Amino acid sequence: MDQENISLQEALQQHLLENGFPPDGRESERWAVVRVGPFPVCLPNIKARRRAIAIHDFNHLLAGYGHDAVGESEISAWELDGGCKGYWVAWLLDWVAIVLGFCTAPERLLRAFARRRRTGNLYGADINALLQGPVERVRPELRLDREYSVRGAM
Repeated sequence: MDQENISLQEALQQHLLENGFPPDGRESERWAVVRVGPFPVCLPNIKARRRAIAIHDFNHLLAGYGHDAVGESEISAWELDGGCKGYWVAWLLDWVAIVLGFCTAPERLLRAFARRRRTGNLYGADINALLQGPVERVRPELRLDREYSVRGAM
């Protein structure tokens, strides 16, 4: 598939598949399994979490952070610095991931915080308006199409 013409919705489906997630990003599951290091923690997949998870997954896709423990900490630092708007579950889960990340990869969290100073995230955006548009149009709008140094962002 041509990456320049792929829609944001199609790119997310491809991203979820490549990372071992079901097509709905686990929105339909009753329980969400969150890994805390090697330990799985089961959380009820409440409406507030289901509302935030799609935006969180779009942020993963656009910002390029992984789904391993460090990647979750990085995306959490990046999201928190930009604000999670009215998504209280995102605020809560991001803070938990950051605490864990500071124990394992503090320099990578610093880079994620610094990068966010110059870029945007999708919390508060009209996702439905972006879904059919090309993913390569959204990255520049959020200023995710360039690299930023830690020193220059602080």
